[in-house]
Amino acid sequence: AEAMTERNAVGGGALDSRTALADGQTVVIGSSRGLHAVGAITGRGLWAIPFRAGQSYGEPAHRAAAATDVADGRIACMLASRTLAVYRAMDGKHPMSPIWRRNMGSESVRVVRIRDGVVLTAGPRLETVHVFAMDTGVALCDLAFRQPSAGTTSEVEIPLAYAKGVLAGPDGRAIVGYDVRTGTRLWSRPLAEDPVGMFEPAEGTLVVTGASGYCWMLDTRSGQVLLERRFDELPGGPVDGVLDSGVLVLSGVEETADGYRWSLAGVDLSAGDGVETLWTRDFIGTVVGPHLNELAGVIPVVTMEPTARDAEAHREGRMRNSWYRQSVVLIDKRTGESVGETLYPEIPGERLTGEMAVWPGRLALQTTRGVVTYGTTTEQDAGGDSEGVD
Repeated sequence: AEAMTERNAVGGGALDSRTALADGQTVVIGSSRGLHAVGAITGRGLWAIPFRAGQSYGEPAHRAAAATDVADGRIACMLASRTLAVYRAMDGKHPMSPIWRRNMGSESVRVVRIRDGVVLTAGPRLETVHVFAMDTGVALCDLAFRQPSAGTTSEVEIPLAYAKGVLAGPDGRAIVGYDVRTGTRLWSRPLAEDPVGMFEPAEGTLVVTGASGYCWMLDTRSGQVLLERRFDELPGGPVDGVLDSGVLVLSGVEETADGYRWSLAGVDLSAGDGVETLWTRDFIGTVVGPHLNELAGVIPVVTMEPTARDAEAHREGRMRNSWYRQSVVLIDKRTGESVGETLYPEIPGERLTGEMAVWPGRLALQTTRGVVTYGTTTEQDAGGDSEGVD
C-alpha cells in the first residue's frame, strides 16, 4: 500500500492556485514578496529571489509568481513586471545571479514555461508566444494563436499544450501545432464546433472539448485524431484527465441547485474497437480543483466533505464552506474505488488549494500559504496492484 509519512509544511506568503512548482526534489513557492525554494523532503529553505520593489505584479501581487516555471535545473520568472530572467535552480549563491535577463518592453506576460531547452512566454490572452533559448536568451521565434472571438460559446481562454518540440493551441475553430524552434506551423485540425477547453491527459496527447461537450483526442506532435466521441458519463463534458496504460480517468463539473458537483469517470481505451466505461463516481462534497495526477495506479483527489453542521447551515440558507473538512482520497483508476485510508491533512489556519505535484516517493499538496509534502513508501499488496494510504 501507499503510505503517506514525513509531513513538512513550509510558508511563503499568500499563494494563488499556480504558484507552487516542483522540479525533482525542489519545490518553488511564489509569494507577493518573491520566490522561495525549499527541499521537498526536508522542507529546508534553499534560496530566495525577491521581486523588485515597486515593480512586481501588484494587482494582485501574486500574478508575478504565476508567471514562473522551474524545469531542467533552471527557473524562469518575471523578475519585475517587464523583465524576464532565468536562473540556475541550485545556484546556492545569495543573492542569486540570473544567467540572463530580457526587457519585454510594453508587453504583458501572463505565462512563462521551460520546455526542452527553450523558454516560452505568453501574453494575457495566450495568443502571442515568444520563444527563447533557455541558456542564452537568444530569441528563436514568435508564434501566433487565435482564441475564440468574444461573444462565442467559449468564455475563457483555451490553454496551450506542449509536447516534444511542438506547441499546440487554438486558431479560432481549429487547433494548430507549431515547431517551437523554427516557428513553422506543422499542422492544423479544424473542429466541428467552437472549442471551450483543452487538457493534456498524457505527454503528447490532447483532449479538446467542444461547446456541446463533444471531444477530440489529438496527437500533439502530428494533429492526428486518435479518438472522437461524447463522454455521456460527464454531462458537462470533461475538464481534465489522466491517461495511463490505456485507462483514461476524466473529471467533469456540473452546476446544480445545490452548487457545483464534480464527477469522475474511468474509460478503457484499449477495449478492442470500442471504448468501455469502467466506472463513474460522484462526490457529495466538492472536488477542489480539476487537475488530476497519477500516482502508481491511483488518482489522488482533494475533496471537501460537508459536516453535519454544514448540512444544517445549508438547509437554513447560511454558507459555511470554511467548515468543510478537506481530505485526500486515492482512487483506483480501474475500479473507481477508494484504496487505503483517507488522508486528512491537519494544517492549522490553512486550507488545501487542490493543486498538487506528484513524483516518485513524494506527494506535495499546495496550501493557501505554502506546501505540505508527504513521503510515500510502496508495499506489495496481496490483494492486487493498487496503491493505498496507510
